[in-house]
This record gives sequence, C-alpha cells and structure tokens, in this order.
Amino acid sequence: MGRKEAREEVFKLMYAYCLNKENDMYMLEHALQDVRVQSESEYVVSVYEGIIKDFDSLCEEIEATAKGFGLERLYKIDLAILLVATYEIKERKDIPVAVSVNEAICLAKKYSTEKSASFINGVLASIVKKYGR
Repeated sequence: MGRKEAREEVFKLMYAYCLNKENDMYMLEHALQDVRVQSESEYVVSVYEGIIKDFDSLCEEIEATAKGFGLERLYKIDLAILLVATYEIKERKDIPVAVSVNEAICLAKKYSTEKSASFINGVLASIVKKYGR
C-alpha cells in the first residue's frame, strides 16, 4: 500500500475540486488521516496543491490534446484523472511516465465509463510525446 492509494486520494480530491472549484482543506486533512496513505502524505499534499496552482494551464493542456473534446464535454471524473496524470508527467520527474499512465487507466476502469480508459490513454500518449520523457 502507499503511492497507489495516495494517487487515488488525490484523484478524489481533484474530482471534488472540479465540481466545486474550491480548495477543501477539510477533505485534504481527511485524506491524510487515511492509514493507507500516511506514508505518502508529502506526495498527496504536493500533487494536490501543485494541480490547484497550475489548474488553468493543466486544463488548457488537456483541452488542446483532447481534440474535439472541450472541457465542458469531458466527464469530471475523466478530467480529474487526466489532471493528476498530466501533472505527474509534467512536474514529477521522480515518477516514471509509465506508472502515471497505467495508474490513470486503472482509475478510469474503476471509476469511469467503459470507453474512458482508452480515451485517457490516447490523451496521455499525446502529452507524453509532447514532453518527451
């Protein structure tokens, strides 16, 4: 246990943020109290705060890459998954790109629609190409 569960908590926090556009410190504190992610609290805080700080530019990046799908057409769940993975790919050099992509696909299979995993995989493949890691 650890990073995978921590990433899932960040995804849930980002989903709530996508719905409310509000930095919810109560939810963050609650996530950090989860025994499964306590060893990864630095990751949770830095990724959550980093995504919120770069939210607009990350959304622009996703929208430009998801040709034909404006942000208003994306499921909020898919957007939250893409935000976490895109942030990791762009900013977290300590995380292998393949891990970010694979975990995003797993989250899509668990939380989203049947077609979401392949859609997310395609968007992230373009983002990976652009950043060349």
